[in-house]
Amino acid sequence: MLNGPKLPLFNSPLETGIRTLILLDVAFPKSFDLTTLIWLDHLVVHTGDLGGPESLHPDVSSRSGELLVRRSLIDDGLLLMRQMHLVSLIETKEGLFFASTDYARPLIDLLFEKYTLELKQRAKWLISHINALNEGDLKKIIEKRMGLWDVEFQLSEGLNDGK
Repeated sequence: MLNGPKLPLFNSPLETGIRTLILLDVAFPKSFDLTTLIWLDHLVVHTGDLGGPESLHPDVSSRSGELLVRRSLIDDGLLLMRQMHLVSLIETKEGLFFASTDYARPLIDLLFEKYTLELKQRAKWLISHINALNEGDLKKIIEKRMGLWDVEFQLSEGLNDGK
């Protein structure tokens, strides 16, 4: 029996890092900034809100607060995925963007637990759904689902930064 520190899996950098990695892999070669990844991370588990497949996570009344909590989790998850060379950071004059690397797909292909398979399916649906949208359209969807206050709070917090 291992006697190391107990690391939470739910709402951990590992969980959000894997979810983000799956989104980036499905979208490859496209890259996203941190703000967009936070939005996508929320939407991929609440696809039912967009008329897509049934949501993976339950519909709870306090979902609007999820975006505020997700920022640091996703930031930490991206750092973890970057440390494992699964995600790359791309610096452009428009800001910092993240993309999956060639090492991502082999790891993702090894993930075949029921939840992960359903997550992959929803990630494919979501990326296909948003590919027809521009960032302004995506922001409008988030504003409608989560409220203008949450979106503007996130943007004012400088979510375009990376580690």
